[in-house]
Amino acid sequence: MCERVVQSAGPTDPSNLTEAVVRLLRWELAGGEWRVLGRDQDEVTIGLFTCDAGEEMDRFTSADEQLLAVVDERSSRDA
Repeated sequence: MCERVVQSAGPTDPSNLTEAVVRLLRWELAGGEWRVLGRDQDEVTIGLFTCDAGEEMDRFTSADEQLLAVVDERSSRDA
């Protein structure tokens, strides 16, 4: 079983979260990992991975501005 401390990123009011951000945060809260697989100015492709073997379970591409902000925030924090 994977244990993970999730650091909040982006908007904190759940009623204002977009579907794409909810999907990403829900994956994190379940212990999964996510990675940016591709990014350009207008959209991002996110891979959803298991926490133990790192197996890719799903991926999605979105132009959601809130998701792009969350990804940017995490990238600057992890840099």
